[in-house]
Amino acid sequence: MSAVKVLDNVKQMPAYIPGKSGSGENALKLSSNENPFDPLPEVVSAARRALEEVNRYPQMYADDLCQALGERYDLGTDSVVVGNGSVALLNHALTAVAGAGDLVVEPWRSFEAYPIVIGTTQAKIINVPLTESGAEHDLRGMLEAIQRGGERVKAVMLCSPNNPTGPALGEGAVREFLDQVPPQVVVILDEAYIEFVTSPEAVDGLKLLADYPNLMVSRTFSKAYQLAGLRVGWIAGVDPELIGAIRKVSTPFGVNVAAAAAAREALRHEAEVSRQVTSIVDERERVLATLRGNGWKIPDAQGNFYWIGGADLVSPVTSALAAAQITARPFPEGVRITVGLPADNNRVLAALTAL
Repeated sequence: MSAVKVLDNVKQMPAYIPGKSGSGENALKLSSNENPFDPLPEVVSAARRALEEVNRYPQMYADDLCQALGERYDLGTDSVVVGNGSVALLNHALTAVAGAGDLVVEPWRSFEAYPIVIGTTQAKIINVPLTESGAEHDLRGMLEAIQRGGERVKAVMLCSPNNPTGPALGEGAVREFLDQVPPQVVVILDEAYIEFVTSPEAVDGLKLLADYPNLMVSRTFSKAYQLAGLRVGWIAGVDPELIGAIRKVSTPFGVNVAAAAAAREALRHEAEVSRQVTSIVDERERVLATLRGNGWKIPDAQGNFYWIGGADLVSPVTSALAAAQITARPFPEGVRITVGLPADNNRVLAALTAL
């Protein structure tokens, strides 16, 4: 055993648990909220072409991709930071504002990477349980937690749609929340699944940035844009000091040449991406209608996944799916299932009908 001492906050951090893959010819992985469609050929070709210059470092801050995102979403290039997946950017943003002795407020259950990225800063976590439904943010409770924490609170996490439970936050509710958050507290709105949202009342964080300089919005190319294997995410805000700080603490050359090229090319094919997203959403609604028609209580689902809540259902649901060679993502409070292709979803429905 080495005499090296690992920091206590690292020892106490949970380890990230990735979605499992099954084994066997008929194994079906619906545990990681991956896009079921094959990547676009043009995107693959762009990544391959970029590899011809793999002997050179990529752009320090993926400036060309930042510019493309700025043009796509009407943002200034200096308002966007690109990184090695949105989780890395959440980590960088929190590192820039929180440290030992500080507090960060998060909803729970939510994205399991949050306790990890908060833990790396040595800040303490204030968990605010979801509402009685077990699926939605308790924004009032989160405001009360901010008030109790006082000046020690440096950041707040929001997730819309909430992973793993599914509901999206409403714009009105988020505006009311932001109006009451102290201006020195950074609010990070994680919108990894925003492209799958169909609720007209749902928040679009980018539209709020001009009104709330303490708001940061993170998004990803992993889901709708099919680039989970290349790890590209981005975060946007209007506070130049905060954007500059995130860049300072980010990993140098954090987005490799193939990933940056693929992401830029993906932005050029919005019509095809939108078509695939619509197909996934249609399947989501079909599956939800069938499950609810069979008596399952499924909360609103605005991502490319849905949630079967209830600790007592975790074991029977995962066992029924495993018997059909399907892997979903179990949590202590319920089971998250990714929306797949129609044949995949039919297998899930058959397995759950057997219960």
